[in-house]
Amino acid sequence: MVELAWDGFIQHTKQGWNIGRPPYEYLADRVPHPVPARRAEGRTKHRLVPDPVRGPVITRIFPVRALEKLGYDTIADQLNIDLERNPPPQPVDPARAVGRWTGSAVREFLCFSALQGTV
Repeated sequence: MVELAWDGFIQHTKQGWNIGRPPYEYLADRVPHPVPARRAEGRTKHRLVPDPVRGPVITRIFPVRALEKLGYDTIADQLNIDLERNPPPQPVDPARAVGRWTGSAVREFLCFSALQGTV
């Protein structure tokens, strides 16, 4: 049963659908559910689309780290200068939000982006 569920999840992802909260640099493009019965219930599915505000933040972080060889905390300090242009990530638990960039958040995004091949 677990293998069948996993296979279904893989097909769902290959078709471009997302499950759960979108990553930092993406927004959820919600569309009516393709199954008529679920659509009638008001259910939706969503695909990821680049976030025009947050997407460029990740793109700016990578060259600063790779070419200028700045540390994670230094990069976070630079991002925190203009939080409107560089909105900080929001954790799943809002009580954990610090309202600014941290070195560990910068590291997490660089590692995730490298794994995904997005930078």
